[in-house]
Amino acid sequence: MSQLTLEAVAERLEALERTVADLTKPAIRPGTGDWDAAAKAAAALRATYDFDAIRDQDECDLRHANDHLQ
Repeated sequence: MSQLTLEAVAERLEALERTVADLTKPAIRPGTGDWDAAAKAAAALRATYDFDAIRDQDECDLRHANDHLQ
């Protein structure tokens, strides 16, 4: 087995630091977003999304929760 030198340890440390830096990069970099497209998508969602659907479904589920017992 070869002996570990200070240079070899330094090279391994640098490689490890590069790997950690690559793994911890933010997925979204500031200044790279298409904010107009995001605003349009949010407006379309507000215009078409049924915000009461979950509440209505929950009420229906509660009304029929015991149906399988009869």
